Formats: sequence, C-alpha cells, structure tokens
Amino acid sequence: MEIRKASPADLPMIGFITRRTIQEVYPHYYPRGAVDFFLDWHSDRNILPDIEAGEVYLLFDGGMAAGTVTLHGDEITRLYVVPNLQGRGYGRALLDFAERDIGERYGRIRLEASLPAAAIYWKRGYKVVDMLTENLERGDVLCWDVMEKPWNKAAGSGDAEAYSAAGLSGLYGAIGDYNLFMVCERPNSGAFRELPEGYSISPCGRDEVELWAGTAVERQYAPYVLDYYERVYSKNEEEFFRRCLLVRDERGEPVGTCLTWPAYGRVNTLGWFRVLPEHEGKGLGRALLTEILKGAEMPIYLHTQPTSARAVKLYSDMGFAFVTDPVIGHRENHLDLGLPCLRRVMPREDYERLRFAETDGSLHEAALLGEEDGKPEF
Repeated sequence: MEIRKASPADLPMIGFITRRTIQEVYPHYYPRGAVDFFLDWHSDRNILPDIEAGEVYLLFDGGMAAGTVTLHGDEITRLYVVPNLQGRGYGRALLDFAERDIGERYGRIRLEASLPAAAIYWKRGYKVVDMLTENLERGDVLCWDVMEKPWNKAAGSGDAEAYSAAGLSGLYGAIGDYNLFMVCERPNSGAFRELPEGYSISPCGRDEVELWAGTAVERQYAPYVLDYYERVYSKNEEEFFRRCLLVRDERGEPVGTCLTWPAYGRVNTLGWFRVLPEHEGKGLGRALLTEILKGAEMPIYLHTQPTSARAVKLYSDMGFAFVTDPVIGHRENHLDLGLPCLRRVMPREDYERLRFAETDGSLHEAALLGEEDGKPEF
C-alpha cells in the first residue's frame, strides 16, 4: 500500500473515485438535489486546482488506485474510497495519513462531515464545532457538521513510531483491521512479574464501568466499548465484575485493565488489555497478565492486530502462540499478511521467538455458532 501526491495526469482517476462514491453511497443518505450538489461541487474543474496546489493524494494497493484525500490547510476534505473496496482499511489509512500531516503542522484537524462518515469521525474523537446549511435549487436543504479535534502527538508514539521507522507508516492505519489470533495452552511462568510498588490490582467495581471503558481504549472510543458492554457483558454482570481486573495507582485510579471471558459460553478468551500510555514501561502490563494467567482456565485465546507489535511481543513472552487456522468463525485470519509487517518492526530476536499452533477447531466452531449476528465476542 502506498499513498502519494497526485499529479494533473491523475485527475480522471480522482474524479472517478470521488463521483462514483457519491453516486453509489450518498443516495442512501441524501435527497436527489443534495447528491447532484455534491457531484457538481466535486467536478473536475474544482478538483484540478487542488491537484495543482499539491493538496491531493491517492492511495494505491498493488498498483490499483483505491482512494483519495485532499489536505487543504488544516482541513481534511474529499476523502473517498471506491465503494467495492471499502472495508479493507483504505479509508483508515488515508485518515491516519491526513491527520498526521495536518496535526503536526497545525496542532489541530478540521473537516466537514458528510452523513455517511460522521459516525466514523465522532469515534475518532472529533467534536462538532458548527453546523452549516445550503438551500438547493429543488427546495432541498443540505445540512452538515463542521468537526474538529486537537492533534495528540502521543498517538504517534510506540507501535506507530516503529512502523514509521521501518518505512511502513502508510500501512499502519490499514493493517489495524487485520485479524491475528493467539492461544496459550501453558503460561511461561519464567516471564511472570510482580507489580511495582505503588500499584495494585483489583476487580472492576459496579460503579466503575465507565472508568473501565475509558481505560480499555482511548477515551474517544469509550462509547463503543460501553455499547459492547451492554450487548455482551451486561447479560452476565456477575461474571464480568469477577473477571474484569483494573491496575490502580496510589490514588486508586485505574491505569490499566484486562479481563478473561467465556466467549460464546464455550471458550476462554482474553481481551481489553491496555495500560495507559503515561504508565507504560513500568512492567504493569506484564504484572497484570501474570495475575490473569496464574488462575486462568487453559487454553485461553486472544485477538490482536499487527499494529500491536509490542503487545504481541509480550503475549509471546507469556506463552502465547499464533493460531494458524485460516478462518475463525466469520473472520479471516490474516497471519500471512501480518507476519511480514511484524518482521519489519519487531527486533529480530523477538520475532524469531514467535511460536505457532494449530488448534483443535473448538475456537472456530464456537465463533461460527455464536456469531449469528456477525458480531464477535472477542
């Protein structure tokens, strides 16, 4: 995957990607008059000046143009992915690229959100700062949100920096959607560690679900986690509060979390493992996994991504191996795509210590039967 600056010769391709997306997607959200407005607004006569100003980029995968984005000052605009190529991480890669470029130059990112994309931007931490309207010829009224978020330089640290150093920064966003599965059949007790002084581990309290969600993911994604809690965990709250652990600082504030869960009621899984960035590098994650694995029922499975290279190294140290089964439930196992990326960003000795395991099929069967709604439980 490659993102490069467009030239005037690319105008036909950019126009095709943009207008094809509008024609196929927007009629599901807007009246005909609004769709025609967008098609005219993104005509070649309006795209070409942006190309000539050096503001337009194209994303290629295997020589195929899959998406485009325009960076106009501190604003992201005209971000489109060919409709039949959506869902492959191209939009995320373009957005990651645009946010880094604009954020590092201006300290904030602005955009005008169409209805199809508004929820995506909201989940990434954008806030509505204005709402605009346009009266159209046929009596239709077009409304859209102006959204903004500050640039968080910490988002470019850790694994993202490793990918950048390896020359793979353009891939970082896309491969965040790759599925990798790991299994631990016997923990490596030699990797166990005690908590550093000043920290403690205890179960999540019934009044701490929102705190847990804000610890398990970056806070802008907490609403998604709370929705997941309602859909999956709230059906068996006693089990959740018994299994969900929080690492706490001296004030008792959560700074890390992890839980095990009987996914689909049949297999033991590990999930929502995270330590807040400001507390990383202190051994908290290793100590938390130690506490979890000491009493966990084996085998225990987890789902991760190639972008979590540091976590993969830790999982490997603790006794986890990559599952080699090609499909888990309704999800493809992207091991063949993820391993080349990990080879580039992990220290050689760590990569060479990775292990692999073929399962007995129980994970796949449990997921296949349990994912009738297409939504996984881990």
